[in-house]
Amino acid sequence: EFADQAKLDFGAGDFKIYHYANSFIENYSGGLYIDQHADNSDIRLRADDSSGGLVDYFKADGSEGEALLYHYGTEKLATKSTGVEITGNLDINSGATNSLNLFIGDQIATPTAPTVATANVNGAVSGSTTLVVDGNSGTIEVNMTVTGTGVEEGVIVNTVTDQNNLVLNTAQTISNDVALTFTGKEGTQNTIVGTGLTGKAITTGYKNTIMGNNAGNALTSGFAHTLIGDDAGSGVSTSEHSTMIGWNAGQATNMSNSTLVGSQTWSWNSHGCAVGNYAWTGWLGAGIGYYSKTPDLGVAIGAYAGQVATTGGNDYSTFVGYASGQDSNSNTYNTFVGYEAGRYGANGHATSSTKNVAIGGYSLWYNNSAINNQNVAVGYAALFRAGGSADNVAIGHQSMRGNSANNSYITGDSNVALGTNTLYGLSGVDLSGSYNVALGRSAGYSMGSGQKNILIGANAGDSITSGSGNIIMGYSADSSSATAHGELVIRGHDNTNYVKWINGDNNSVTLNYNSSGTASAKLATTSTGVTVTGTVVADGFSVGDGEQVKVGASDDLTLTHTSGTSFIENDTGNLYITNTANDADTVMFCDDQQGANEVYLRLDGSEGEVQLSHVASGSSSVKLTTKSTGIEVTGT
Repeated sequence: EFADQAKLDFGAGDFKIYHYANSFIENYSGGLYIDQHADNSDIRLRADDSSGGLVDYFKADGSEGEALLYHYGTEKLATKSTGVEITGNLDINSGATNSLNLFIGDQIATPTAPTVATANVNGAVSGSTTLVVDGNSGTIEVNMTVTGTGVEEGVIVNTVTDQNNLVLNTAQTISNDVALTFTGKEGTQNTIVGTGLTGKAITTGYKNTIMGNNAGNALTSGFAHTLIGDDAGSGVSTSEHSTMIGWNAGQATNMSNSTLVGSQTWSWNSHGCAVGNYAWTGWLGAGIGYYSKTPDLGVAIGAYAGQVATTGGNDYSTFVGYASGQDSNSNTYNTFVGYEAGRYGANGHATSSTKNVAIGGYSLWYNNSAINNQNVAVGYAALFRAGGSADNVAIGHQSMRGNSANNSYITGDSNVALGTNTLYGLSGVDLSGSYNVALGRSAGYSMGSGQKNILIGANAGDSITSGSGNIIMGYSADSSSATAHGELVIRGHDNTNYVKWINGDNNSVTLNYNSSGTASAKLATTSTGVTVTGTVVADGFSVGDGEQVKVGASDDLTLTHTSGTSFIENDTGNLYITNTANDADTVMFCDDQQGANEVYLRLDGSEGEVQLSHVASGSSSVKLTTKSTGIEVTGT
């Protein structure tokens, strides 16, 4: 036994064991070894369990080769052949001040200590952001945190006019001559995991999470970034609050508040979101898809959506679908939805086109460099080759489709095409006509330079090329020629023209009658009147004073009323008045001198007689009657 303070010395005072209130084992030279030679046996360090018992705090396990750490006898960490196994949570400096950084990898950043300046208030501040100071020590900079008596928490320097005149971010009330401390940012609360130059440049940056080889390699004072992936965020240096995930995500981007997910994603402005390899985005843009390029305040969804060689442009536009809006440059307020909808083709990047809507695969596709504005195209290949058109509405499969085989385009304005292949366009001929309306499959199919046509019905007016001002209605109804103008054609269900109005060529109107699929003209206007073929059935027939009703090929019989007198005139052959009704009479009336009519001549069909009468004082009396034997006279 050894008394208190009695020491057991080994060597020349190199190793000591003693007790003095506490027990000590001290080594002063060489290494200190604790060896366990018993096969498969342990070395244990034990201590009080806070209840008077002993529990393990450390164990070197000779049977497993593990070193174990305990908390009150409960295992928390064990070394393994593959690394370390932790039971429970891993808290690194939990609850500590924000001077914490976690570095894992072969490169360790060296964040700078915060810069500090001091000064005194020169003149009391009352509810103002303006602050005047003097007695400065150190340099006051923007974004430094301000502390001192009466200063609210979180106040920072917003503007430094000079070292004595400052503007704070919020209004304060501070007494005169109060001592103030100005503290700069420091590189704190960063989590950096990786190799190469990962986070190596951080100086005052804080609250960043950086993982991956060379990730965040240019980050200096930026803060609150999440950069994950090989070379992720390689362009980030001083910005804030961006998330970039993927190989080279963010590329040369130093934008704030951006979300970029995918290899080599990029943002040319802040507050953008891009998801997909090589996806780009602008300010407040949202893009999803391989190589999609989102404009400012726009949306691009789909591989190559909005993709163009230059940055910017296409603001306020929405591109949805593979290659929708591709090669569109500096075109605003457009909405393109569908496979390659609104895509500009090999003839160059279109610029300054605006307010177009294209919905459907290839709609508004392969436009040349001309400006196209306010068009609406709905359906596969609708307005397929718009080449400088405006205010067109094309709805239907290949409606208003320029002919790609012969390099023709849609250049006309204010057309409406509704139906499959409506206003389709002839081979090699630009559809340059304007103000046409075509409703029905293939209506206006061959239209070129024709204007102001109204074509309603499948195949209606499908032969018109340069004709204008026509109204064609009905299935397969058509004009008289490709260049006709001013025609009205109404065709019935059996492909026969019932009504045809030609107002541009010979000013005539023709009404047809259909019999067994064959149309025949029944009424046609001419320069001199109306030609009727067949019989006219009417409730009445009237002509004006001095006008004539003519009958016969050479107007042989004429009926006329002129100046109070009526005429029946025959110029050729005999004039017959015939009554074929059985036993009926033929009677001629005339005035009775009192405003009424009385009989003057009667051909009595029942008796075979002719009666001549005399009318006097409103009364008619027979004076001569033919008989089978001769004539009978009444009177003298």
